[in-house]
Amino acid sequence: MKEYLKVYVEENYKIIKIIGMCFLIGLVVGVIFFGFVNDGIKNEFIGSLKNTLDLSKNNNFESINIIKNGIVANFILLFIIYFCSITLIAPILICMVTFFKSFSIGIYIPIIFNVFGASKGIIVTLLLVVLPNLLYIPAFIFSSTNAIKFHYSLFEKKETGLLFNLMRELMYIFIAFSIIILSVVVEQLVSLNVINM
Repeated sequence: MKEYLKVYVEENYKIIKIIGMCFLIGLVVGVIFFGFVNDGIKNEFIGSLKNTLDLSKNNNFESINIIKNGIVANFILLFIIYFCSITLIAPILICMVTFFKSFSIGIYIPIIFNVFGASKGIIVTLLLVVLPNLLYIPAFIFSSTNAIKFHYSLFEKKETGLLFNLMRELMYIFIAFSIIILSVVVEQLVSLNVINM
């Protein structure tokens, strides 16, 4: 596995670097953006998180199924990424999707600090943002990288046929989606502890 990852990173270094930069830029812009929005919008964001936490605390997640919602949302996101891969401007679209995904994570971080305060905010950020994203971000970058590679493979003449390429991509999607589901499960388990803070 280690050897495969090493070869994979070497072969796709440029794509991974671009996707990673888009992700990092989106994250930073999201954090900074929250500081510039007006107080009304900030209060709506903060109120939304507080309402979700209160609802979760009162019903112990019975009315909110994070795992199901996370699986559905990420399935749609992967569908969008691979749909973008069949367009002529796939690399640009996939970079934009990556930027906006990380932008939303970036906005989430200052909201957590506003709701929980500085000391608890650090702990909650580590538990709700950093821990699940240790699995999620590599899987997301893997999916985006493969979608861009798939885009280029559609326009190249190769010895392998289109059916082989599709089967390989389905395998990659399955691997990435499995890791994403694992990150969603981790987020659910951690959320149970966070709602009591």
